[in-house]
Amino acid sequence: MAETRNPYEILRVSEAATEQDIKRSHRQLVVENHPDTHPDDPNAEQRMKDINWAWGELGTPEKRAATDDRLKAARQQARANVPPPPAPPPPVARQQTKVNVPPPPRATPPPTRAPAPIPPDPQRSDPPWGAILFGLGLMGVLFGSAAASQSGSTRAPRARWDSSVGRYRDPDGRFTRR
Repeated sequence: MAETRNPYEILRVSEAATEQDIKRSHRQLVVENHPDTHPDDPNAEQRMKDINWAWGELGTPEKRAATDDRLKAARQQARANVPPPPAPPPPVARQQTKVNVPPPPRATPPPTRAPAPIPPDPQRSDPPWGAILFGLGLMGVLFGSAAASQSGSTRAPRARWDSSVGRYRDPDGRFTRR
């Protein structure tokens, strides 16, 4: 079974990857697939064994060269054992018959007209809502920042008295000394 597995695919690197790429990928996969981080996954231990096997095959330059030779030989043997694809079947001559059937009538939808634009009412004067909303937003930003600096919001929030337990609580809910 060891001959059919490709350690490059297990470590998710290309065959042209450098030693550092292989090492980085191995470490990342060990962290992601460690059985201690996945106690409920029954396949985590087998994935970890496969990752360590692949690292053993590619971890040193000598073993990597041997693995590359083995994979190259396996590819050549697979190419030699593959039969050629079957030839496509010859086309079947069919006699064409013409039938004069008129095409179905097209149902044309009635022409649609765009509604006429409503002319502006000279008696009614709408306020410029865009300018108003923009101004309110801008004023909120300006006054909001001014109000925040005046109220002293740069200080840490104060603890509040919790009457249900008779103690002071921080804003995050922990008890504190006052």
